[in-house]
Amino acid sequence: MRPARGAQILAMALLLGACGGSEDRAEPMLDPAEAFRSALSAECQNVRFDRDAVAAPTGPTARALAVYLEANLEVERAYRRRIAALRPPPALADEHAALLEVGRE
Repeated sequence: MRPARGAQILAMALLLGACGGSEDRAEPMLDPAEAFRSALSAECQNVRFDRDAVAAPTGPTARALAVYLEANLEVERAYRRRIAALRPPPALADEHAALLEVGRE
């Protein structure tokens, strides 16, 4: 495992920390900012499921840990690609750009 991997994993954890909670709403969301936040929240939930699906290390070896961390890193990369594909309303464009800068490789 390269030394930079630890920094990348830490940066991805910070990125995930930006995920907000979800709110159940019966009425349709017409506000673009709310719609964007809802899409972001859904992606956060998806990455939690994806991360939970990664198998635990198979043993107490450096190789097993490296395989586990690499699998988690790939989940985070896929999450970053999906977040980057979201198109925020103009009022949230700067925040979206800042979110994408967290942990940039």
